Amino acid sequence: MRSKINKKIIAFFMCYMLCVSLFPSCAFAQNNPVEKGIVNNRSLLVKEGDWLYYRNSYDGGSIYKVKTDGTQNTKINDISSCNITLDRDWIYFRSLAPKNKFYELFRVKKDGAGLQDLNVKAHKEKIIGEWIYYIPGTNFYDSHDGICKMKKDGSCKTSVLKQEEIVEPNIKNNCLIYDFDRVFFFEDNKNLELNDPKHKFDYDSKEILNVSNEWIYFKKLNGTYYRMRHDLSNKEVLRGEDGYTGDYYIVNDNWIYNTQTQCLETMDRSKGIGKRTLGKNVDYSKIKIVDNWIYYYCDDGFCRIKADGTNKTKIYDFMDTNIDEKGNNIVSGYNIDKRDNYIVSGDNIYYINDYNKSEKAVLKFNLKDKTTKELVHENVIEVKPQKQWKINFNKKLNKNTINKNNIVVSDGDNKTLAITTTIGDDGKSVYIKSNGDYDNCWDVHRIQNGILCGKQIYKIKISTNVKSEDGKGLNKEVIKKFKVEDDGHEG
Repeated sequence: MRSKINKKIIAFFMCYMLCVSLFPSCAFAQNNPVEKGIVNNRSLLVKEGDWLYYRNSYDGGSIYKVKTDGTQNTKINDISSCNITLDRDWIYFRSLAPKNKFYELFRVKKDGAGLQDLNVKAHKEKIIGEWIYYIPGTNFYDSHDGICKMKKDGSCKTSVLKQEEIVEPNIKNNCLIYDFDRVFFFEDNKNLELNDPKHKFDYDSKEILNVSNEWIYFKKLNGTYYRMRHDLSNKEVLRGEDGYTGDYYIVNDNWIYNTQTQCLETMDRSKGIGKRTLGKNVDYSKIKIVDNWIYYYCDDGFCRIKADGTNKTKIYDFMDTNIDEKGNNIVSGYNIDKRDNYIVSGDNIYYINDYNKSEKAVLKFNLKDKTTKELVHENVIEVKPQKQWKINFNKKLNKNTINKNNIVVSDGDNKTLAITTTIGDDGKSVYIKSNGDYDNCWDVHRIQNGILCGKQIYKIKISTNVKSEDGKGLNKEVIKKFKVEDDGHEG
């Protein structure tokens, strides 16, 4: 028994450093749309039947699945992942792995088998039938091949619309809005341009606002709002015909938001819900309407209200990242806790909480009894900034086994970090510090492609190849997870 104990690490003491950087948040797809058996969520959390598929921030961004009752939490892949889409037996996702695989499209079976690299870097991907439509490159600034498509196994890569640069691409239902006045319909490969290129900026020019399954919504420079069918028929004026040039946001085919009066109105003006009822500072771009309920963010938090303006309920508070704990404004801060990434299903809402914090639990809110249950959560130690780790062993160590192959620190995207390891004077302890910037501190936040993507959760792994002087090693690999307090290291 004593020999077995001698093979184990008997203590950990970890401390950590900090580096803060704030950028705009990632955009997320609409609420769990299901089209012809495909869940085109392109998100961090997707629901299909009794299963939730999600990016697990506690395990380097790998995809996991868990039952809606919190059981059977199962790992599917070992790649830092985002933009999850389900299609029959397959999970499609983008890689956030560093270097040459960043934003590469992959697919894997729902049981974790058959991982396949589709060998293309892409964004704005959309599965339609047997094809994946996408824009090559990691963002529209480095896209020079227009709109492409490929078979779902990655074969038959084909350009369907040649264009050197695509500006502000945005997927809406089964089409892509781009260049402000153009729309490309995936199913029939039809391209529509609302303005004559020779007269693009005259008083009569149009800007596309939204496209639904039935309508194209657009605004003229004179302030008039319209909609018309996809074949350009049935054009009708929605707002502005009386000379009032307000600003509006199209929510769906039945609702429109007046950004000046802060009132949510039906298209036919028969009903309206004012700011006194909704709440102040509604984030109208994230309004979702499911069944007879309106879901939205305002100063009160994440709320829902019936379409007749009754039964307002606060679901949860959100963190305003523009304000720190002392009430100070944070320069370049953005309120990124207002997520599109929630799923309304039956009597429950499923969501990942406080994405800018490190406790990225998957939660279920019951709309009937107003209780919240954590489905997936880990208690991760939080350490003080600007401290190194000290790992204590109970025997003197073989110095040759203390190296970067046997002691590894990885970040929130499973990327191995540069570290320095030093054996203590007693020969039975190891000190570890970062080789990072800002006086060797560690980043608090994940930054991907210039975008803030939440807090880091780090892992330190100690291999069984770490041995004592008498040649004895560990029974199994030891993994310790940790996060860093966000309390203001100044670089």
